Amino acid sequence: MSINTPIEPTEPAIAQRPVAEAISSPLPDDMVPTTSRKKVAMIWISTALFILVLNALVTTWLNKTVPNSGYRRIRQKWAMLHSLKQPVDTLILGDSSGAQGLDPEVLSKALGGKGLNLCTIGDMTVVNSAAMLDDYVHKLGAPKRVIIVSVFDIWPRVMSGYAFGQTPLSTSSPDIAWYSRHSDTGFKEEVFLARDVKLFSESKSLLENLKETIKPAKNQGPGPRPDGFSVSLKPDHNQLMRDVKDHLDTAASMDTSVSQDNLEATQHIFNLARQYNFRVYFVNAPISEDVMRDPTFVKGYQATVRNVQAILGGNGGRLFLPDPMQFGDHYMDNVDHLTYEGAELYTTRVSNELKRMESPQT
Repeated sequence: MSINTPIEPTEPAIAQRPVAEAISSPLPDDMVPTTSRKKVAMIWISTALFILVLNALVTTWLNKTVPNSGYRRIRQKWAMLHSLKQPVDTLILGDSSGAQGLDPEVLSKALGGKGLNLCTIGDMTVVNSAAMLDDYVHKLGAPKRVIIVSVFDIWPRVMSGYAFGQTPLSTSSPDIAWYSRHSDTGFKEEVFLARDVKLFSESKSLLENLKETIKPAKNQGPGPRPDGFSVSLKPDHNQLMRDVKDHLDTAASMDTSVSQDNLEATQHIFNLARQYNFRVYFVNAPISEDVMRDPTFVKGYQATVRNVQAILGGNGGRLFLPDPMQFGDHYMDNVDHLTYEGAELYTTRVSNELKRMESPQT
């Protein structure tokens, strides 16, 4: 065959067919399947059942594994609280800066007695500290002292219903009867979704769990010690720098107010302290020295501290370490989370402050 020999098609092209033949060959008919209300109803019911079963499986799985580290900490700390058989001398409450910052062992050496760290996460706000304290005093009586550690940006926040859904409390629990939003419809919906519709509320956790199943992480950390303190042995420079950038990027629009949630919780804590006769110390969290070099950030930070001081002062208290204890990169995981070495320095400073407060006047 010559290289220029044309290749004959096996069938004539449509354009080559006579017009009469094309007209006389009708296109095949589209067969539209018949339907009915019954079939549509069955499809909807089958879909709904599939979603319900899938959600039940996802909820069961995530309840066992709890891949979200913040939610896991909430559950762990409430479990510690409910497993207590004997009272403690120093009860430490607050957010994750306190969980990783205040070491009960160091406090006990300085102040005596036994300490327990029940700090959770920032999304729980001061409301969780008040609820835990309410639960504690009604079961075990008054501790000698309560220390509440809070980062500066917790004060404008409101309690997350999704985070509250990780606690054993219901929205009708007496421990939060004082909380005005406990009967709010939106709050209740968030709690319901957090507990019963994890296919929706924890879709990200589900994906993380699937990734972890396929490729397990090398080290998830040991979790808190029996006294509730979370040990971090290595600083994380990259995470710290990302966190510093986030704080500085939003410094100009910083919310420096105190939310109604935190106002109510603070008042309830002081009411319990007066009723049961124990000391309450609100302590300012540690902070990275990198953010405190920025004038815009410092201006907003100081405005927040003044507003918090006004709220605490109105209840007969005050904020300890209003000028925050600052730390360099080698002591920090992020802007307000300390490594073990940093936590020992911070706890020693707090211990000395409280020891001075509690020493008999000479």
